[in-house]
Amino acid sequence: MHAENLRMSQPRPGGDYRPAYEALRREYNDFRYFLPDALIEVDLSSLQILYANRMAEIVIGITPEDVEAGLNGTALVDGPDMPRLLELMQGYAGESRAKNSPYERTGRQAIHTATLRRRDGSTFLAETQSSFVLDSRGVPVRMLTIIRDISYRESQADG
Repeated sequence: MHAENLRMSQPRPGGDYRPAYEALRREYNDFRYFLPDALIEVDLSSLQILYANRMAEIVIGITPEDVEAGLNGTALVDGPDMPRLLELMQGYAGESRAKNSPYERTGRQAIHTATLRRRDGSTFLAETQSSFVLDSRGVPVRMLTIIRDISYRESQADG
């Protein structure tokens, strides 16, 4: 449903907003699921993967069963890159989480590369970009990460 259709479907004052809300919720869920990049959502306390979209299923091999079973995000990072990525995450959100104080967004785009591990054990060079989901106090509680397989692009640059 396009935005103009949503505007037309909004009820008059005092009317029932549920149909428009449900249509918007479905559109949002479809957008996340069919995003042309892999998207995962990770709980910052446990590093458990809470959500993986269709492209994450294709690129990384994460299944809904993996998510339901509590797959840990560390399983997706090749060993040598793990300390660096944890340090990056700590650098962005650590102080806010430690002090239980509002997080201040950087205001810039931060793209990082890392070697990630597919569920079948194979590895690939990835470009990642993350954003934090904040609780009602503004403290990061989850992380949304977009993952792009750039191994083909890098092999073309080398060749």
